[in-house]
Amino acid sequence: MKNKILGGLMCLALLCSLLATPALARPVKPPPTPMDYDVIIINGTVIDGSGTAGYQADIAVKDGKIVAILPHLMPPGLDKANPPGLDKANPPGLDKANPPGLDRAAKVIDATGMVVAPGFIDIHTHQDGAISNTTSLNFIKDGVTTTIGGNCGSGSYPIGAFLDSLEAQEIGVNFGILVGQGDIRDQVIGSGDIDPTPEELEQMKVLVAQAMEQGAFGLSTGLFYIPGCFTETEEVIELAKVAAEYGGIYTSHMRDEASGIVDSIAETIRIAEEAGIPAEISHIKLVGLPNWANDDLIISMIEAAHARGVDITADQYPYDTSSTSIESALIPAWAREGGQAKFIERMANPETAQLIREGIIYLLVYERGGNDPARVRLSSCKFEPTWAGKTLADILIMRGLQPTIENACELVIEIYLRGGTGGLFTAMTEENIEKIMSQPWVMVASDSSTPTFGVGNPHPRTYGTNARVLGYYVREKGVISLEEAIRKMTSLPAWRLGLDDRGLISPGMWADVVVFDPDTVIDKATMLEPHQYSEGFEYVLINGKVVIDQGEYTGIKAGKVLRH
Repeated sequence: MKNKILGGLMCLALLCSLLATPALARPVKPPPTPMDYDVIIINGTVIDGSGTAGYQADIAVKDGKIVAILPHLMPPGLDKANPPGLDKANPPGLDKANPPGLDRAAKVIDATGMVVAPGFIDIHTHQDGAISNTTSLNFIKDGVTTTIGGNCGSGSYPIGAFLDSLEAQEIGVNFGILVGQGDIRDQVIGSGDIDPTPEELEQMKVLVAQAMEQGAFGLSTGLFYIPGCFTETEEVIELAKVAAEYGGIYTSHMRDEASGIVDSIAETIRIAEEAGIPAEISHIKLVGLPNWANDDLIISMIEAAHARGVDITADQYPYDTSSTSIESALIPAWAREGGQAKFIERMANPETAQLIREGIIYLLVYERGGNDPARVRLSSCKFEPTWAGKTLADILIMRGLQPTIENACELVIEIYLRGGTGGLFTAMTEENIEKIMSQPWVMVASDSSTPTFGVGNPHPRTYGTNARVLGYYVREKGVISLEEAIRKMTSLPAWRLGLDDRGLISPGMWADVVVFDPDTVIDKATMLEPHQYSEGFEYVLINGKVVIDQGEYTGIKAGKVLRH
């Protein structure tokens, strides 16, 4: 017995000694395992951007990418093999394996009652100057995760240096750029009404090639603007051929969207066909009452081009009002060649001045002026800030003048001589908008930039383009289906640009995702009160980062520079 007691005491002493050793004092916890996902979006209706019907599934995001489309994660005890509402013919990429629980995701977004769609790609913006110093919140709160600049023949140049500067900072949305034909022309021969020599044309072609090598997605023209309006079609074709060699596209603010719309469509088709390049008609529309009846004709021209193999598409903003500078819209380009000094010289000649006035009056009556000074509104005015938001008619009445076309003509001349302003021009019709929107080759784009919130009177498309399509044209008017609208905002522009890793909800795609309420999404911006964000977008992810969370901006800038 004594030996047993002694042995027991020795074992107890040894055990106490072992327990006193730090390494064995308590079991060491294993390191935490990394989360399977950064974000899971559950309970939503996925409309994947392809144009096909929506389906119930959950989206898993990791390291900026969509890594899985999961069977809807049901609460414990429910049938996970066949959850209610899940399409029996599961879409490609649907992972039927049992997914980890929701506790394995860093963030879970409950999208009950909402649509989960790819982030919208705005193929036509003028964000170049604003992308580097703003949050791009007007785009993000409208569901946009990618913007393309350099449109209408001008933008930031040179392309390489500009994109390098953006990569050295944080930007709010993904951003890509086109090289402007006007910028190229300015570099070589300036902005005058002259033709390049063969040597100068070759130099321009070299600059286009350099821009493409630096990451441009293609060549843009602004044949409505100086100096594009002085460019012969053959010159454009030669430059477009260079962009085509690099797999780029050709986009055009056409020479004329009013009385010359038919000829302009024909010219765009010719450039695409002869240069062998995919073409995009920028903000397609018909301006001015006498031209509205041409809608069926221009649609048939484009479809005839499709039938013979010409690759041509278009983009559109959903408003009956356009926006550009007062002088570009209402003063003939030939009168403005050489700038204000040359304009003053021409106005000093009575005969030339009369021709200029006749040209302005024609544009006021038959084109962007809408035959009514009340249809032309100033969007900004540096020399007279109180004029922003006022129409030409308002300003004339304030001065005690009758709002006639002749008085409006003199006011337009004054505005140009005092520095120029931006303008809004109500000269389109709803019937044309809806007919064009219904075409399968037309995508949605805003033709806007990022303004300083509350400053000036910008076009409401700056804030509400996509929400207006989804809320007004889809939900309220039924012009197109929800699935088709989302395709026009996502996979169609992605395909046009050659972005094969964005524009769809699919494994391997970058996680640019929007979550919105289809019953409430709507634009709030109006012509008189434009500084209002769209409503209904509850979550926005850019490259896997949540930048809008329950409708509120998180402060994260998650955009990437995109190079072709």
